[in-house]
Amino acid sequence: MPNPFNAIKRRVAMWQSAKFFSRIERAPVTRTPQSVGLEYDDVSLDTDDGFTLKAWFIPSGSSEKIVVFNHFMLGNRAGAVPHPDWGNVAVDFMPIYKALNEAGYSVFTYDLRNHGESDVYKDGALGLTHVEWRDVVAAVRYVRNAHPGADTYVYSQCYGTVATMRAMKNAPAEFAHIKGYVSLQPLSADAFIQGVTEKFGIDHPDNFKLFSGHLEKRTGIKAEDCLAQDLAPSVTVPTMLVQVHDDWRTKASNIEEIFQKTASKDKKLLWIEDEEERLEGYNYFARNPDELVSWLDAH
Repeated sequence: MPNPFNAIKRRVAMWQSAKFFSRIERAPVTRTPQSVGLEYDDVSLDTDDGFTLKAWFIPSGSSEKIVVFNHFMLGNRAGAVPHPDWGNVAVDFMPIYKALNEAGYSVFTYDLRNHGESDVYKDGALGLTHVEWRDVVAAVRYVRNAHPGADTYVYSQCYGTVATMRAMKNAPAEFAHIKGYVSLQPLSADAFIQGVTEKFGIDHPDNFKLFSGHLEKRTGIKAEDCLAQDLAPSVTVPTMLVQVHDDWRTKASNIEEIFQKTASKDKKLLWIEDEEERLEGYNYFARNPDELVSWLDAH
């Protein structure tokens, strides 16, 4: 006989998950590139739907190679302070910026709406990348206009990389000049629900439907419309997909599906082994910058 307590736990968990993904409490920008000895310019840019985003431009010796950097949910252009629901891991992007700068790459990094110091959108409501893709387009367009002819790359993480994939679907012409795309840990709603509920012993075939119903009530967006694998065919530029293999907040099989569906013929899947904490994936290239630089250099 099914345990009724488990049914209650499942329903509460799906409600809590939908609540978590419906609104963001922005984290502070706790450091600047100056903390690692890098010069930078403060930049403001506008999206086509009227929001102002705050950014840094970190120049290298020249501006012939530029990386457009997109952060993950809960973070901002500086990284992220520890969060109790996400492993209490601090993420610091400064070592990545420094490594790129020393390798001859300028960096353009910005805060998505509702994050860092960028404009508030609907009192902090998340658009689940259905609006944030416009932020990615604004950043890529800004760099193209400010530095015409530069070799441009995109480095995106989790929420930011799903927003990038959606931007590639909705505005493909904006990415025709991109030389390479580093995609860290795209998160699909179905894989998240499966991974988390398996971790806590409350997996059930109805979980995703329950989650989607709560999410739609809160945001107007169905979880079925938040699947990175459905966006992957729009990714046509050279791509390196990076993922913590044992990340329990997703499924390795989902990442493999995203990789297989990625349309680019020049693609690589890099597994981060011997780790299960998702946020440590965002520190990977801070500790292993040569892997990032060598892939960019090859493109």
